Amino acid sequence: MNSKKQILPSSLQIPYTLLPTDKLYFLHIPKTGGRSFEEYLKSKFQEQETIRFNVAKGYPEKIAPEIYINFRLFLGHLGYEFLHRYPGGKKPYWITMFREPVDRVVSYYYFFRNAKPVKEPHFFYYAQLLASSLDLHDFVENPESNMLVNNVQFRNLVNSPLLINNIHFFQLTETSVFDSQQMELIKHRLLDDCAFFGITERYQQSIELLNYTFNWEMQSEDQQILNITPDRPRKDELSEDTIKVIKEKNQMDTEIYKFAVELFNNRMDFLNQIQSSKK
Repeated sequence: MNSKKQILPSSLQIPYTLLPTDKLYFLHIPKTGGRSFEEYLKSKFQEQETIRFNVAKGYPEKIAPEIYINFRLFLGHLGYEFLHRYPGGKKPYWITMFREPVDRVVSYYYFFRNAKPVKEPHFFYYAQLLASSLDLHDFVENPESNMLVNNVQFRNLVNSPLLINNIHFFQLTETSVFDSQQMELIKHRLLDDCAFFGITERYQQSIELLNYTFNWEMQSEDQQILNITPDRPRKDELSEDTIKVIKEKNQMDTEIYKFAVELFNNRMDFLNQIQSSKK
């Protein structure tokens, strides 16, 4: 699929000003700079219009009908599954952020090592136990860590972060099958269905593109980045073996990321052309 054939999503006339009846869903993929992004999004809506779902104890199997009616901005690690479950009528416009896969896995590992300890049944408990007892290489290699390191961005965009093709997220194994048809589905979703996506490594440009997409004004606090993982090595400080094993477990994420970066570059070029024509 050649993303250069299409620059902007076909489902939205950009720039688009959200109507009072429109709703927005931020599909938050873990460790993609999402908490900073969430804070920015919340500044564009009234507090009473915003809801964040806490999935630390599992995916919400049932969401009260009034939630869909009373809120306009939905936040959380709910994956694409949230859109499938959204009741009849006009679904929310959805947006997301992507991160280079190796960097995302490293950040996730050190996040769990440094996070405040929690107790069962909190989701972080098991992740913290693994991260604190294993070095990065062994953590990535360990089959029990698949839920944290194995194509997480891909799985969020195919289905729910906790369920894919009837395989429970916590039971994901090395033999779980991901295919090219699913990959093409995700690419089509990014081209046609996703109102906006950004790139973590280009956060400020992402905010500029987001503002253009929804006709929002730039603000000084747009530069703020929160929830930065401390005491983690740079990617160039990792061993070749560690980088290799992360890449092996994230081949689908790598393909998605490359596709997203190409499309993002095209959209930024388009935005720069628009801005230049106004000078």
